[in-house]
Amino acid sequence: MRPAAGAVDGAPGGLLSVEIAAFLCGYLVGAIPFAHLVGRWRKRDLRRLGTGNLGASNAYRQVGKLWGALVLLLDLLKALVPMLALHYFWDSEWGPVLWAVGAFLGHCWPIWLGFSTAGRGVAVLAGMYVAFGFFEGTGLYVLGAVCGYGSGLIARKPGFAVLIMVIGTIAFAPLAGAAPPVTAGSVAALALLLARRAFLLPSAIATGIGRPAAYWLALGEDTVPGQSL
Repeated sequence: MRPAAGAVDGAPGGLLSVEIAAFLCGYLVGAIPFAHLVGRWRKRDLRRLGTGNLGASNAYRQVGKLWGALVLLLDLLKALVPMLALHYFWDSEWGPVLWAVGAFLGHCWPIWLGFSTAGRGVAVLAGMYVAFGFFEGTGLYVLGAVCGYGSGLIARKPGFAVLIMVIGTIAFAPLAGAAPPVTAGSVAALALLLARRAFLLPSAIATGIGRPAAYWLALGEDTVPGQSL
């Protein structure tokens, strides 16, 4: 029998809802720094190598293709598997979205590393969108993500591709008849993505390229001059 979508069994007064638990657990799971763990296993501190980013792309370049692919898969699963479980087994409407938001925050600012800025959250977002594709059962929503990401890749700007992917899903959500939590999840993804990229602004401005260009590179392309993703 499915637990009720509003309270965890045994929670006094129902204060600990599935949604709150999903957000908190999502953060803790999202905060597991798989790239850092893989790097340490290979005796390399990715925070001091390459871009310093604790994500799949930096692991790919600094540790190797297979290790980078492993990090990508593990980070993607941070969102995908729990979201599907919450949706199909707990019958929770908002739980999957709050898990994804928590996982993104944990991935970018993990408690296990003292809340220092870590990954960019792209793999977590990918896991979220794959889960949404299962929920909605429609090609329109997925089409928004694919078209958005594809357009950015054509321009050879991966960071821009991710941004357009998120915007594309927001635009296609009404056409796909997406449920309110799914639309809210896409809007939250855009806000969180821009918040994470804002941490690049000081470095971009410090290069002296001018504020408009610095804002575009940091927020639009997720990079700074002389740094690759």
